[in-house]
Amino acid sequence: MRRHFFDFEGQRIPIRREEATELYEVDAEGNLLSRKPLVMLLGDGSWVEEGREFRLNRRGEKALYQVVQVEYEVELHQPRGLYGQVRRRALVCRVPDWHEVEASVKAELEVKDDERP
Repeated sequence: MRRHFFDFEGQRIPIRREEATELYEVDAEGNLLSRKPLVMLLGDGSWVEEGREFRLNRRGEKALYQVVQVEYEVELHQPRGLYGQVRRRALVCRVPDWHEVEASVKAELEVKDDERP
C-alpha cells in the first residue's frame, strides 16, 4: 500500500517524492536554453550558491558549470499547516575549460592567418 501522507502530531503531511534542487542552463547572455532542468538533485542542494563552480559528469563527459543565480520558494503543504518544503531553482552557465579555450584561440588565429594577403 502506498502512503501519500504521514502523520505528525495529528497533521497529515504530504510525502513529496519530487523534492529537488533544479538546475537550469543559461547561455552567456543569461537566456534560458531549455524549460526543462539540466539536472534535478534529489539530495542536499545547499552547496548550490551563486558563483560556485562544479563539474557535471554526464556518462564520462565532464563539463564545468558556474551557478549564476539561485531562487528559493517555500511551499506550504496545507492551507493552515505549519509544514512546508523549500524549493530551490538555480541558473547555471557552462564554463569552457582550458582545452576548449586553447582550441578556440588556435582556430581564431588560423582564420586570421588565412585572411592575410
